[in-house]
Amino acid sequence: MKKILFFGILFLTVLFSIAKYQQWNVNEIALSVFTAIKKVKGQEVDFSSLEKEFSEVKFCEDWPVLLKEYVSEEGNVDYLGFKNDSL
Repeated sequence: MKKILFFGILFLTVLFSIAKYQQWNVNEIALSVFTAIKKVKGQEVDFSSLEKEFSEVKFCEDWPVLLKEYVSEEGNVDYLGFKNDSL
């Protein structure tokens, strides 16, 4: 039990030292740890399909018109107007 506790504390100390040196935030640390676990388990996520999915960006030329028509000066949105608009 003492060995497990010792190595756990040692691991966390090394991890946080590396994180401090690399200037990582908590999200990057967690993502790195989970990615490593997924690789070990063989459940790694293929991000190449996501890149293809999100690579096409469409711009709506009518967006400024919709904003003027359905968003008030105070920032209130007429959601029903957006929904019912046939643009």
